[in-house]
Amino acid sequence: MASIRAPDTHSADSAAPPQWLLVSAVTRIYEGTLPCQMLPRVLAGPGREQKCSLCGHTIETGDVGYTVEPERDHPLHFHLCCYRAWAKGCSLARDPRATSGPAVRFGSQKRSGT
Repeated sequence: MASIRAPDTHSADSAAPPQWLLVSAVTRIYEGTLPCQMLPRVLAGPGREQKCSLCGHTIETGDVGYTVEPERDHPLHFHLCCYRAWAKGCSLARDPRATSGPAVRFGSQKRSGT
């Protein structure tokens, strides 16, 4: 089973996503390929061989998978660390003081291929 964790897993904040994954999440939010719509309900369960919406790797059956169902888009599937990166990326994208780019507003993202 492949792992996408950073080599240093002994950091002070083990719940924080690796920096490279956070950068990827913020980039994809700004590009519009991932929505920035946090919902109060997130489903967690065993992976079912879905493709992760952030990293693109398969969520293996031995991994925990997170599913988010935005109101207007197809369901998003994440590994635990990818979900945390996406959630953190959404909070950074909405706070113009936290990033140098424009704030991402609900419903303003473009979806590629739609």
